[in-house]
Amino acid sequence: MSRRPRDEQWSEGPNPSLVTGRNPGSVHSVVPYVLGIDASLTRTAAVMIPPAWELGDWNALRWMSYGEKPPNRKELSVLEYERARIERMARTARELVGFADVNVAHGGVIRGYIENYGFNMGGASTHQLPELGGIVRYMFLRELDVVLEPVAESSARKQLLGKLPKSDRKLAIELALAKAGAPFENNDVADAFTVGNLGLAMLGLTSLSLYEGTQESLDGMQRHVKSGA
Repeated sequence: MSRRPRDEQWSEGPNPSLVTGRNPGSVHSVVPYVLGIDASLTRTAAVMIPPAWELGDWNALRWMSYGEKPPNRKELSVLEYERARIERMARTARELVGFADVNVAHGGVIRGYIENYGFNMGGASTHQLPELGGIVRYMFLRELDVVLEPVAESSARKQLLGKLPKSDRKLAIELALAKAGAPFENNDVADAFTVGNLGLAMLGLTSLSLYEGTQESLDGMQRHVKSGA
């Protein structure tokens, strides 16, 4: 699997630029690919937003979702179960890294964002979800030299919807994006897009908002994309 050059790092600011170590002091303005990840113990999803994405051009996006049946604790010894559980997380991380790697043009730069861990959950999720997130973040750093930046789920959803409903927020995101024409296959992909969309805003790039009253504008953008004008 290809690796990104290790002599490059991002300079911070509203307009991201790449500082290239091969030529000290030189700064080249670039527009990155923006990757959003929704890591889950059941089904993990990711969306890649290309540079200069036109809002509403859903065909320009790439996305994936991956999940596999968890190991059965009752059928395995403690050691066997722990091995199977960690190996499953590692496979999820490799799927995400592979997805990111094949969907970036040669020389492209990725800024990656991952949904922060929710500690209001009970049971195994309390410690297993941070474990998964740590493995994913380490694999991206090791294989692609990409640091995944954590973002709050609520902030990502507010960026897209503005005011959030008191309940069924995941469903609200899925329905709003479906109404806007997004052909995402499940609500995990919708959440991953929401994370990436917040990443656009954090980078000072144009991000999508589906506040009340903006749907007409989005519909106009979609007609523009379809017409090829």
